[in-house]
Amino acid sequence: MSPQEASIQSGWQTETPVIEVPGNRFAKVRRRPIDSFYKSGAIPNSLMGPVREAIMKGSDFKVEEFTDEQILDLLRMMDAIVVSQVEEPRVYPIPVCRTCKGTGEADQEVGPKGKKTITKIECPVCEGRGAEQREQGRVYVDEVPFEVKNFIYTYVIGGVDDLESFLAESNGSVESLPERKDVGSKAKRSSRRKG
Repeated sequence: MSPQEASIQSGWQTETPVIEVPGNRFAKVRRRPIDSFYKSGAIPNSLMGPVREAIMKGSDFKVEEFTDEQILDLLRMMDAIVVSQVEEPRVYPIPVCRTCKGTGEADQEVGPKGKKTITKIECPVCEGRGAEQREQGRVYVDEVPFEVKNFIYTYVIGGVDDLESFLAESNGSVESLPERKDVGSKAKRSSRRKG
């Protein structure tokens, strides 16, 4: 292809393939290089240690050694990847209630004027479900069987082989950072002035 014939996207973008997923189903699923998930923050901090260990050993995660927090983070990450990477059928996130933010509870003031207190009640919008009404005909991520999510997740990230090559290319510069609850000091303003 000559420079005159080339377009910006011609050599960079490929068509999204249709793959067979468990249960004799088909889906159009985009793959992404593992570094894009690192850069976008899609891998939660609680999973960085186990991900790194799996890469170094060339093995899978040892989920049986995960804490409850790590298991929840892994499931949330799988859901996010399925929602973002499956083109057809489109998969939607769980419709969280905007009033209670998914808790199923709302605040209500009770008591006489001047001595009111706030108590928790069932959210009047979602009736305590934490989710808004679902639109008929949509596929929501919590309706996708676990084995299908797991298959798509593994397909998208390319498995341990891609993780190993990413770590080798980064010369081990991706480190697990300890969680910080409080920074300890306020941010300082830059002494540089915009010119």
